[in-house]
Formats: sequence, C-alpha cells, structure tokens
Amino acid sequence: MCDRLEKLAQFSQVLSQWGYSVQSASNRVSLLMLIGKSIPKLILLNIDLSEINNLEVYYHLKTARRTSKVPIIFFNNLDSLCSHLKALEIE
Repeated sequence: MCDRLEKLAQFSQVLSQWGYSVQSASNRVSLLMLIGKSIPKLILLNIDLSEINNLEVYYHLKTARRTSKVPIIFFNNLDSLCSHLKALEIE
C-alpha cells in the first residue's frame, strides 16, 4: 500500500497524462505559497474531518479576494480517488 505522498504523486501523474497542469501541495503552507505565485483554475482539497486545518484552508481560500471564485472539490479518501482514476485510465 502506498503512503499518502505516493498517492498524491500518482493522482497528479494521471491528471498530467490527461493534459492538465498539476501543482500539488502536501500541507497548508505549501498550498498557500503555490497560490501566492499563481491562481489555479481548480483546487482539489483533501478534507480529512479529523483535521480542522483543511476546513481553515477552505475558509481562507473562499474569503480571500484572489481565490474566492476558484472552484474547490473536496475528497476524503485518496485510496478511493486513485482507484477511480486507474479505472478511468482503462477507458
């Protein structure tokens, strides 16, 4: 079984293969630094409900003028997300 960072890398690789420009951040500070450099068109945010920091990140992104209009998609199970993406690769 892969660890969390390996799954994030796998997920990013699949999206890159589909032609998306992907930048990933493994924590709040990295995410905010990336967004400070350029505003993304979409944010995929792992919402682990046991960790309030991700809810704080969401609030920060939605209340900041630069990122308030950026769509945010939440997911809570990276294992499941990677499995779904692998299935889509088959099509």
